[in-house]
Amino acid sequence: MLVVQILGGLGNQMFQYAFYKYLKKLGKEVKADAHVCRKYLRHHGYELDRAFGIQLDEITKRESKKYRESSEVLKEQIQFQVDPEIRNIQEGYLVGYWQNPGYFENIAKEIKSEFSEFQKIDRRNRKFLEELSGKNTVSLHVRRGDFVKKESAAKSHGGIVTLQYYRNAIEYIDNRVENPVFVVFSDDIKWCKFNLTLPETSLFVNWNKGKKSYRDMFLMRQCHHNIIANSSFSWWGAWLNENMSKIVLAPNKWVNEMPRAAYEICPKNWKKLSTS
Repeated sequence: MLVVQILGGLGNQMFQYAFYKYLKKLGKEVKADAHVCRKYLRHHGYELDRAFGIQLDEITKRESKKYRESSEVLKEQIQFQVDPEIRNIQEGYLVGYWQNPGYFENIAKEIKSEFSEFQKIDRRNRKFLEELSGKNTVSLHVRRGDFVKKESAAKSHGGIVTLQYYRNAIEYIDNRVENPVFVVFSDDIKWCKFNLTLPETSLFVNWNKGKKSYRDMFLMRQCHHNIIANSSFSWWGAWLNENMSKIVLAPNKWVNEMPRAAYEICPKNWKKLSTS
């Protein structure tokens, strides 16, 4: 049997779940393990059920400990790329993020359907969505939080998406979209208001906090276009956007150690912009 570990923030959990579904589609015996994730304090714990009502075929808590301590722990070897050897593995505990849409391109419709069932969207968010109707909305995501405050996250992902990247993205949109309305999402809205140069018509979403932050993704996917950070959260907001003529702008670098990683994680029709 194969066991896929679920860990990290919501965006990472979504990639792991999509990978889990990919393995099932290959006809493999697969279960998931979210026991550690439920105790995860860095983000908001296990969120797939809270955000989408997803129920995993999961191993027990005792089995989780056994698998994690076994010799069959298989860690992701090729980040941001589809590992062709995965198809040949029949047993093991799989640890990784599996951040490449190539894993689930054949079941994209099914994945999109499951990740469109946002749970408990409240009146405030639905009213805000009504207010956006008829406007050329562009979601703009700024990820700070652990990218700034936590040493390991800052080392791998920090300092990539610069103010110059956002200037480039805003200019790109202004040249192609008539009367764009930028909708800003961030874990540090105060910083955004002080540092980003945006039109007066721009809107800032600052009410979906803590365990309700997944509702930002619900709003992101409803915007006509998307400017994302090097963040799996806004990646999914853009990927779930069903506007056939959408413009998605992404940084041309995703992690500090791998300059071309963005070319693997982002679909080919997304525009990669310089961060400098």
